[in-house]
Amino acid sequence: MNNQFFKQIKKSVKIFPIGYIRRNNGKIYLDILKSFIPALKQLEHFSHVQVFWWFNKTQDDECRKITQNTPHYENAPVTGVFASRSPVRPNPIALTTTKILKVDHDKGIVHIANVDAYDNTPIVDLKAYIPIVDRVKNVKVPKWISHWPEWMPDEGMGLEEGEDTVSNQLTKQKMKDFTIFPIGYTRKNDGKINIEIFKPYLPALKQLEHFSHIQVLWWFHRLQDDRFRRVTQNKPPYEKAPLTGVFASRSPVRPNPIALTTTRILHVEHDNGIIEIGGIDAYKNTPIIDLKPYIPVAGRVKRVRVPEWISHWSEWMQETDGLEVTQPDNLLAADSDRLAALRSVRDAPSEKTLKNNSATRVSDISPVSIDSMPVNLKNIIIRGARQHNLKNIDVTIPRSRFTVITGVSGSGKSSLAFDTLHAEGQRRYMDSLSVQARGFLDQMEKPAVDYIVGLTPTVAIEQKTVSRNPRSTIGTVTLIYDYLRVLFARLGTRHCPRCGRAVKPQTAQQITDQLAALTPGTSFKLLAPLVRGEESAHTELLEQLRNNGCTLVRIDGEERSFESRTSKTQEHRSSYYRIDC
Repeated sequence: MNNQFFKQIKKSVKIFPIGYIRRNNGKIYLDILKSFIPALKQLEHFSHVQVFWWFNKTQDDECRKITQNTPHYENAPVTGVFASRSPVRPNPIALTTTKILKVDHDKGIVHIANVDAYDNTPIVDLKAYIPIVDRVKNVKVPKWISHWPEWMPDEGMGLEEGEDTVSNQLTKQKMKDFTIFPIGYTRKNDGKINIEIFKPYLPALKQLEHFSHIQVLWWFHRLQDDRFRRVTQNKPPYEKAPLTGVFASRSPVRPNPIALTTTRILHVEHDNGIIEIGGIDAYKNTPIIDLKPYIPVAGRVKRVRVPEWISHWSEWMQETDGLEVTQPDNLLAADSDRLAALRSVRDAPSEKTLKNNSATRVSDISPVSIDSMPVNLKNIIIRGARQHNLKNIDVTIPRSRFTVITGVSGSGKSSLAFDTLHAEGQRRYMDSLSVQARGFLDQMEKPAVDYIVGLTPTVAIEQKTVSRNPRSTIGTVTLIYDYLRVLFARLGTRHCPRCGRAVKPQTAQQITDQLAALTPGTSFKLLAPLVRGEESAHTELLEQLRNNGCTLVRIDGEERSFESRTSKTQEHRSSYYRIDC
């Protein structure tokens, strides 16, 4: 591909088939190549698999330059290929979610329910379907496909009638590898996560803003070396997880390091080719190789089975819905505290008591500034460092800053950072422990230095691969993250990130005491959700509530008494409701 169009794209990469699709007597199989059969280990514990396959019939240069088309749906406008599942696209990689019927590990054959690909089509990757990253609950789609089903059919998405007998004319021997190009890169600035699309592909974004979510295919460029692409099994970092094949995991180490992230679309700038998204588990400047709109009928599975070691994970993708986090000035008291407003005036506390017992607002707490610290705490002062090849040097390192120590090999970088600073910080921390606790830990020797001022306990992460998980952070690697969670859970006050309302746990006895303290005759409403986002008139549920003595329900925020016979549910049978009672 050496024409002018593709010269504008930066660096291409190669992918190769891991197997082929085989259709035989109405049944569909994934025939995995012999060298990749171990990657199927544990796949049978999942109910569904995501099949990445190659649109080899549209892989020529002319097809890959097409950025827009008109979908064959009624009233569908001209649409960019990134806002459709069209086989004609810059990198013709298809994605099909399907049910696993049987896995033959000896022969490397996966019997699946369906796939919208021809016989002999090359497969480039398999990923186990995991609800917490693949199943989205609240989805918006354009009006021209809004009548489509809300769930993927149990059999999956297949070819049109008659097409399932068509065979791929290309032979396996001719398909050794394929070339894919980046269509853009990830950018992370000022707390925002963007995808920046290259200029030749800007028209492909047309109509994308009508979707709420997008599936991003990106390239694990840090793990594209042959030594990583030969790995077929790993040990997932989950409790009780066994040795697992990479096709039964979301590991970045795999034959073709293609990653998949489903995320919310926050904003689309068509002129600049910038898509602001809710999040992505990729590094900055990661190559993007394809974008596909999230369509429930193609990817939202209703009945899912996952292995026991991840069965406690959420059944839906976790997201913030693109809402801004409430600012500290807008934090509110817990709902349970509102009961105090219903108490009689004689029980109300005096103004003086309220003043003395009032809680400090978050906005009243001033953060500690480096400028307000004493002079000796603004810097880490090292005097007379002589460890290893250090020649009695004096160093002043500013605190609360990112400091880089550079130099040629043997100049003493590690001697200063690890053998002096880290060793002294750890030694001082060890001295603060009891004698019994110190007996279980390795005591570090005092470094050769006159003195160090302003040093706190230290954490050192050496320059080596400690984890292959791209989600690892300093907190998870050093185990500090677990302690921080406990600290905030026990000592902090949780607030809803949307409305700012405090979440205050109470025992049954505390709730009873608050209710008993109310003035006799006080009335209030106590509602709890019964239905959230289920498509139905809910006639049986409403009738059951009426028979149980319920007199009031709230449907989509509107209160209705049973005397009105909740006519709203009869008027809009195809809507989604939230019913509280």
